[in-house]
Amino acid sequence: MQKQIWDFGKDSLSIISYGDLASDELDKILQRHIAYHLRGNKLILDADTILVDQREDTLILVLNRNSMLDSMVYFKLQSQKLNPSIKHKDFLGTWIISNSYNQDTLSFINDSILLYNGIYHREKPVNAWDIIDYKGVQMLWIQNPQDPLLQISKNANGQLLFIYPPLPTDTLRMETVDSVSIHSRIWGNWISPYTNEERIEGFPSPPFPLADNDSLTIRKLRFERDSVIFFKGKKVEKISYDLSSDGRRIYFPDRLYSKDGTWKIISLDDKALHFETHLIPNQFDPNFKRLSFYRMKNDSI
Repeated sequence: MQKQIWDFGKDSLSIISYGDLASDELDKILQRHIAYHLRGNKLILDADTILVDQREDTLILVLNRNSMLDSMVYFKLQSQKLNPSIKHKDFLGTWIISNSYNQDTLSFINDSILLYNGIYHREKPVNAWDIIDYKGVQMLWIQNPQDPLLQISKNANGQLLFIYPPLPTDTLRMETVDSVSIHSRIWGNWISPYTNEERIEGFPSPPFPLADNDSLTIRKLRFERDSVIFFKGKKVEKISYDLSSDGRRIYFPDRLYSKDGTWKIISLDDKALHFETHLIPNQFDPNFKRLSFYRMKNDSI
């Protein structure tokens, strides 16, 4: 979904587009100015004639393209401004975002990247984000094309309220989640049940063939304070890692946008770590795979 603001002047229209879908540069901002004329219910932009249906704070535009009707719906931007204005640092941490119909969890890990930790956006949990300030009105922009621009209406007491134009009577809110430190709980050596050495009893052989996914080649791993060592047969790899502040996702900063740049923790206790990783779909494997590692009794690998 293209995120746009249409700003009508007396005889000129400014169109601000957030994300260039044609080039897949979703963080790109495009702006153009077009002269327009309004004749009855027809909006004339250059060579295009668009039918206009205005209903209170909603603008429905219908464009006839090659005998196909293309409808676009725009909602009036409220003039409400935040005082004081919100900063990027105010978002850092984990939040529950919800309205009457849906709920999800977002972790803002820095001033430009967030992680989805709930049930939505499983295929692409990593997204860029930013705060857009348009004429003093602040909005939350998330790179995912499915997420609309959200106008921030209130910032107080660990809670953010948003104006969500498609559902103007339904409050969209974000509430902070207490930080949970589980780093020390995952430190140490872990082994896959499919490893030939120290095979875990009661587990079947691994599915065949294995998908082309880096996580599935790991047979043992060692979590240290800020790095993890992967043992893949004779190959050893050491990379940095961190955890979302709610302790629900392990992420690898150096390969965040790869297909297994994050692991969603399903459960963790003294004996086992179960997580979900995203696989490139093929005829043998589903999109997602749950993997398990078990704490080794012997600290040496």
